Amino acid sequence: MNINQVLIILAARWRLVAIATLAVLGLALIWVLFAPDRYQATAQVLVDVRAPATVNVAGDPGVAPQLSPDYVSTQVDVIRSARVAAGAVRKLGILNDADAMDEFRRSGSQGDPETYFAENLARSLQITPSVSSRVISIAYASKRPQQASDVANAFADAYRDVSLELQREPARNEARDYRQSISDVAGRLAAAETQLATMRQQLGITATGPDGTDSEDARLVALSTQLAVAQANAAAQNQRAAGGALPDALQNPVIQSIQNEIAKDESQRQQLAAYAGPNNLDYRQLTGRLGALRSQLAQQRGMVARGAAVSSAQASASAAQMQRAVASQRARVIANQQAHGSIAALEENVQNLKTAYNALVAKQMQSSVLGAADQSNVVILSRASVPSLPFGLPKLLRLIVGALLGAFLGAVIAIVVELVDQRLRRSEDVEIWLGIPDLGSVRKPELAAPRPRLLGMTSRYLPGPADRMAV
Repeated sequence: MNINQVLIILAARWRLVAIATLAVLGLALIWVLFAPDRYQATAQVLVDVRAPATVNVAGDPGVAPQLSPDYVSTQVDVIRSARVAAGAVRKLGILNDADAMDEFRRSGSQGDPETYFAENLARSLQITPSVSSRVISIAYASKRPQQASDVANAFADAYRDVSLELQREPARNEARDYRQSISDVAGRLAAAETQLATMRQQLGITATGPDGTDSEDARLVALSTQLAVAQANAAAQNQRAAGGALPDALQNPVIQSIQNEIAKDESQRQQLAAYAGPNNLDYRQLTGRLGALRSQLAQQRGMVARGAAVSSAQASASAAQMQRAVASQRARVIANQQAHGSIAALEENVQNLKTAYNALVAKQMQSSVLGAADQSNVVILSRASVPSLPFGLPKLLRLIVGALLGAFLGAVIAIVVELVDQRLRRSEDVEIWLGIPDLGSVRKPELAAPRPRLLGMTSRYLPGPADRMAV
C-alpha cells in the first residue's frame, strides 16, 4: 500500500476520520474543562562523598561504600521506602489534622493511619537522580500548590533524618556489642596476667626489661665483666710478684730515701779512704752506718716483695671467687631460660589479649562518636518553593494534542476498515489485486454537482468520473 492509496482511503472514509477526531477532541475538551490543575514542587538533595567516621582506625573502609556505582540508586530506594514516607507524614502533622483523620475513617482502611497516609503520599512522589552527579530531585504533584511544596520539603527532611539514623543505629549497636566484648576480653586479660604472674613467682622468674632480658641475665653480664677485670688484675699482680715487685720498690719513697743516704755516705767514705785510710774513726763510723742502711734497704725490699706476693694471692683468690660466682649465675640463667619456655605460651596469650583489647577500645570509641553524631552525608541542596503555574501541558496544547491524536486514531481505523472491506476504487487496483490488465473504463455521466474547492485540490489523487468503472 503506497501513499496514494492511503490518501484515497482517507478521502473515501473522511467521515470516519472526522468522527474519530471530533470524539477525541471532545474528550480532550472535557478533560481540559473538568480536570483540576495539578501543581508540582521539587526539592533537591545532595548525597555528598565524605568519610562518616570521625575516628580513624586501621583497616577502616572510609568512603569506599559511598564511591560504589550503586550508591545513588540505593539512596533513591531509601527515599521511596516506607520509613521515609512515614517520617514525612509525621513532619507534616497529618495525624493531628481532624479532616485527614475523618478521611481515613471514611476510607474504611483497617491498617495504621500513618501507613495509609504514607502510601497515599508516595503515589504522587517522583524521585529523579541526576545522570552525571550526586544530586537527587524529589518532586511531588498535588492539586494545591502549598501542599506540593510542603510534601516535597517534608520528604527531603525525612530522608536526611533517616539517613542520619541509618548511620547512628548500626554505630550504636556496634558500640553496645564492643562494650560487651571489651568487658569479656578485659576479664580474660586479667586472668591471664594473674596466671602469668603466679607462674613467674613459682619458677622464680622476674619481669623482663625493655630489651627483653630479665635481672638474672643482667646480673650474669655484670659478673662476667667483673670476672674479666679480676682475672686481668690477678695476672698483673702475679707478674708483679714474679718480678720481685721491682717497679714498686723503685717507686717506694722509703727505699729511695735509704738509697740516697747510702749513695751519700758511700761518697764520703771514698773520700776518707783516699786521705785518712781505713783505720780512721770517721771512716769506720761511715762503714758501720752503710751496713745498717743496706740492712734497712734489704728489709724494705723484702717488705715490698712480700706485699706484692700477698696482693697477687688476694687477686688470684678474688678471680677464683668471681669465676665461681659467674658459673653459679650462668647455671641460674640456664635454669631461667628453661623456665621461660614453660611460660612462653602464657606471655603470648597475654600479648594477644592486649592487642585485641586495644583494637576493641578503638572501635568502641569510633562507634560511640558515630552514634552521637548529628551530621550525615546528605545535604538539602534546594528546598521546594510554592509553584505558581500548573504542572503539565497548557490547555490549548492539550486540545491540539487531542485533535492530532483523534486524527491519527481515525486514520488508523479507516485503514483497518479498508483492509477488512477491500473495494476496487481505481483501474490500477484491478491489476494489483486481480492481476487482470485494464483494457478500458466506462465513464459515468457527470450528474453530480461540482466538487468543492478542497476536493478539487486533490483531484489528481482521487478517481474522477472517467476513472470509475463498473466491475
